[in-house]
Amino acid sequence: MKMVGQSPQRDDIPRKVDGSAKWAVDVKLPGMVHARNVKPPVAGATVTSIDESSVRSLPGFVKVVHNKNYVAVVCEREEQAIAAARQLKVSWKKPDAQPFPSSEDLFTHIRSTTPTSSGRPNVTGDPDAALSGAAKTLEADYDVPFQGHVAIGPAHALADPSNDQMTIYSNDMKSYGMRNGVATFLQIPRDRVRVVWMDGPQGYGRTAADDAGFEAAYLAKELGRPVRVQWMREEETAWDTKGPAFAITLRGGLDANGQPRGARLQRPRGRSRPSRHTTNRTRC
Repeated sequence: MKMVGQSPQRDDIPRKVDGSAKWAVDVKLPGMVHARNVKPPVAGATVTSIDESSVRSLPGFVKVVHNKNYVAVVCEREEQAIAAARQLKVSWKKPDAQPFPSSEDLFTHIRSTTPTSSGRPNVTGDPDAALSGAAKTLEADYDVPFQGHVAIGPAHALADPSNDQMTIYSNDMKSYGMRNGVATFLQIPRDRVRVVWMDGPQGYGRTAADDAGFEAAYLAKELGRPVRVQWMREEETAWDTKGPAFAITLRGGLDANGQPRGARLQRPRGRSRPSRHTTNRTRC
């Protein structure tokens, strides 16, 4: 409460103006290497073969890391990793069936498919009685497509396995969640995982760069040296964690004076969220 009514100075402005600000993307450690992912051509594809000889002779090549359908190339320098990821020959098997419908059929699919999960409705008052006594009822369907976060800068992180702990430098907004997740993912004690939050370019768009943090930590454990991962722009656009698509049906009722009597929001299909029902005793 000591800050209420005050106008404190922002401590980040001076270092952003004079260029002294250090972002997660700027961190450099002795012996660090750079990694780039190699993504499949379509979602749901599986790796059938990798020709490591296609990149082994490239300058700075360190290793191709392959685990199930995750593929990454590690090199001494960043531009070397970019070149190696583009040159690595990987054979992929497309899925027998599409993992999700096309954009044209998306909302038909959502509305016709039985939900796999449901939440308990949050009901206030008696919406059925309010709607049945309404002088006028209105109903509308709303479709919301997948939303790309389209961050200003692609996801990135640097993981350091030195000193018998995993230290991750990241601008991910969920530092504690990343710490818990990496500890579980790598099967190491939580007190041996340290996440250092730093400024980054993803305040606009997605600030959840935890996937890059997980990848960096995994690769650092595999190689035993600091690994910096940065997604490519096209990778960020295609493979970031999308805001889910959903479809809702909203019904409302008005009394003779045109005032709201009640509303019912059907449980949105396509994402887990409880439905909301309300009468005119609460705000919609």
